[in-house]
Amino acid sequence: MLVGPDVRKSFQEIHQSDSEGWESSKDPRSQLGHLESELSFLSMLTGITIRNYSKKTENLTITEMTEKSIKKVLQRHRLSGNCHMVTFQLEFQILEIQNKESLSSVITDLNIVMEPTEYSELSEFVSR
Repeated sequence: MLVGPDVRKSFQEIHQSDSEGWESSKDPRSQLGHLESELSFLSMLTGITIRNYSKKTENLTITEMTEKSIKKVLQRHRLSGNCHMVTFQLEFQILEIQNKESLSSVITDLNIVMEPTEYSELSEFVSR
């Protein structure tokens, strides 16, 4: 894959700011600025632009499981955006199960909806 000079420059800037330890910064504005620059770089690199995003979290832990120190959390994610000329919606769930020893996450109910385009082969591939 060929990468243009603008992409290389953006990648170098992000990598340099990462190595400076921005996460330890107490200033939320600088963290937000860094995250925005990372998102802009990823959009430029992949062509994917996220227009809307929502997340809903539901605690599934029952009293009986609490006694066994098992915690279950279900996250429902929904986003919409476009990749070049293709508009899409993506919905998925993440089930997190945590006990004393480990945390496991499983993606369930993945659903991708694309608007009809001239790329029928792409739509068929995504639906599979």
